[in-house]
Amino acid sequence: MKSVKAIKSPMRKQGGFTILELTTVIAIIAILSILSLFALPPFVISGKVGPASNELLRGMQKMRINAEGAGMTPYATANTSTFANLMRGGSVFTVTNVGAAATLNNSMRLLGTSVVTVAPGTMPAGVLGDSYVVTAANVSDAACPELAASAQRGAERITINGVQVKAPGGNYNGVAATAACTLLDTNTYTFQAM
Repeated sequence: MKSVKAIKSPMRKQGGFTILELTTVIAIIAILSILSLFALPPFVISGKVGPASNELLRGMQKMRINAEGAGMTPYATANTSTFANLMRGGSVFTVTNVGAAATLNNSMRLLGTSVVTVAPGTMPAGVLGDSYVVTAANVSDAACPELAASAQRGAERITINGVQVKAPGGNYNGVAATAACTLLDTNTYTFQAM
């Protein structure tokens, strides 16, 4: 009689990942996620440059329209609340309050918002007329110097951190604008319109 041999089944090795492998992958994904959080906000701010310059130009155009027929010094009483009320409905610049209490904020910074101010400007020597100055402080370097380049057609004089990058009657100087920019939310823009 034939002997019955015990049939041995080959042990199958189960596929899968070990706890160590899974932990390593999760750690790598977590590190990449954290790093992307630092890269995302500047990307978002640089995406706001176009809309911000359009809103700024729209507000400046409205100031000019409102000043028509007001004589040689139509901007002598220019102020933040007047400009803020003209800027309502924007996506980058937001208006809080109404009437004389209206203020204007911009979100062109990494942390929070900053106030935009408007005041009468000083005319260059030998130039007749009037002007006003829009100042946006604490603007992120992610918007610098593109915001000035995009808004140059609406302003006669532009400075970044006190450095003039466009003179009245002159051209925009991109090299000077780039050199004037500083890191993080430390840039101050002034746009003088006449």
